[in-house]
Amino acid sequence: MSAKRWFTSVLLLGLTASAAWAAHGIVLTRNGQTFEGEITEDENIVTVINQGIQSRILRSDVQKIRLTGDPAKEIKTAWDALDAGDVRGRLMLSRRAFQIREYDTARTLAEQAAKLDPNDRDAADLLNLIRRQVTMEERATGAANAQRAQRTVGGAADPSQALPVVLMGDRDMNALRQAELRPGDDNSVRVRFNNDVRRRFVALPQTNPAVFAQLTAFQQALAIIREGNEEMRADVILTGDPMAIRSFRSVQRQMLGGCAATPCHGSMAGGNFIMFPLPDSDAVTYTNFYLLMKYARINREQPTSIFGGAGARVRMINRQHPRQSLVLQYGLPPDLAETPHPRVPGFKAMYTSANDPVFGRTADWIDSLGPVDVNYDVRYISPVEALFQPGERAVDINPTTAPATRPATAPSPKSAAATTTTAATRSIAVPATGPVGPVPMPQSPGQETPKAPRAPIPMPNR
Repeated sequence: MSAKRWFTSVLLLGLTASAAWAAHGIVLTRNGQTFEGEITEDENIVTVINQGIQSRILRSDVQKIRLTGDPAKEIKTAWDALDAGDVRGRLMLSRRAFQIREYDTARTLAEQAAKLDPNDRDAADLLNLIRRQVTMEERATGAANAQRAQRTVGGAADPSQALPVVLMGDRDMNALRQAELRPGDDNSVRVRFNNDVRRRFVALPQTNPAVFAQLTAFQQALAIIREGNEEMRADVILTGDPMAIRSFRSVQRQMLGGCAATPCHGSMAGGNFIMFPLPDSDAVTYTNFYLLMKYARINREQPTSIFGGAGARVRMINRQHPRQSLVLQYGLPPDLAETPHPRVPGFKAMYTSANDPVFGRTADWIDSLGPVDVNYDVRYISPVEALFQPGERAVDINPTTAPATRPATAPSPKSAAATTTTAATRSIAVPATGPVGPVPMPQSPGQETPKAPRAPIPMPNR
């Protein structure tokens, strides 16, 4: 029996649903027949409707049911269609949401059912089940994060320079997705709204409820992210990669085979810039993306340059001038680079020249990000940052790739991992209602600050 079948939860709980709702899918019978269409189940019969033709199949004859639509969307549609007093329908949808791990939706539906009928034992049992499951998964995630924080990336010539594996958590990854979200990402990013955030948003004085109601869920998410407060943004949950992250995944593989190899920037021996040379996962990819975007340094090595000379602030990713990004300039042979890689033993250029196809693909990716820097509401603290005393910042320390000079009181790599884990959970000063999305960043003297136009949120025709 398919894990996607919401009726499984009914059997496990020993409950019977008095309402049924349709979802598109395929039914495979034990004798090899296949039926596709809108599927409705009750206790004994599975009904499939295709172009008005109804097929009724005994449950005992069903081998498998596979849903092919968007389960979360189907639950929302069925929810909207429920009668105001339909307790059984809400419980059925709650169990379905529980099965696909949409716990917030499951809890809200069960709570509505319990409010409609405070004496309903099924609603109380279901609420307890949801709470226990959420608690269990939160504990499992916490244990995994604690274990992960103790791991290190091997390969450093000096074991004391091993890189503690401390990666972004779900909260920071969601904040990064929000910051990089663009109107064209609606095909790859899904949205979930928690804690009735849309109702809270339309209550703001500047919001037009009628216009907001006509927007798609994606457009509503963009509006809340850009115009809502910090608490509202936290209740807009995004899944899937915005284009900036999606295109970075292939670029990341090239970087991890070059400058981010473990003896270099894939360890604490690589100076103040690090990347995690680990198999691709959301946590690794989003952490590496953030480390690239955040890194900047003071250029004290070159008397004159296109970056504004000695003392100019240069960035690993330069959105205004992609080919001046350090990730590109440092990857060139020193005699071809406008800003050469610092002289360190074992340096090997990533690109043969600016005409190298890999150089071009990386430059194209930076160019696709757009010319405006982004402000991230991210609280992540990297292992390098954890080594510095309060008030010090790793971004402006030279040299970039020579072995890192640690403060006299810096902890060992093992304690650095623990320090990072603790620091990542403490209260960090972040803008409470600061802008999300493209915002201007401070520029070097003599550079013009680019305007920060917001991509318009598509509005429905009126």
